[in-house]
Amino acid sequence: MSTTVLINTLDNNLKSIPYDHSNETTKKEKKTNTAAAKDIIYSAYVYTPEALLANWVNISFFSISCSLIFYHVVQVRSIKMDPRISAFIAISLMLVSVGYNIIALPPYIARMNYAIKHVTVPHQKEGIYRLMLIYSGLIITTTIIQLVICYFILREVKKFL
Repeated sequence: MSTTVLINTLDNNLKSIPYDHSNETTKKEKKTNTAAAKDIIYSAYVYTPEALLANWVNISFFSISCSLIFYHVVQVRSIKMDPRISAFIAISLMLVSVGYNIIALPPYIARMNYAIKHVTVPHQKEGIYRLMLIYSGLIITTTIIQLVICYFILREVKKFL
């Protein structure tokens, strides 16, 4: 499903978010009361992108875990296999994991920017933006670490060439 379709679906499904979760307010109160502003920081506008990103990160961690376990099992000779083949398989799985991270990040940023655009309370806008930067930074850091692990495996395999 494309990002545009997901954002449109999100927008259509979330039009019913109440302005004030604690009580009913009049139209006049809504205009003057900042507490009655659209409180989307605790809504699906933020939770859905975070949940989707978390799912991609889980898949990424599962892939890298399988990769490292497989490589270790071959290195300790529990499975008899050419170390070059095991390194190729391990690096391939890690690169798939890196791919998951790279594919997950742009839609996440687009969804969070969409949420930020619909926030009317400045401190909520800053909070959502900060969350987006933190999660993006963590994904980028994880990706770099995965690439460094690939480098070390490649360096180890050069001994067998």
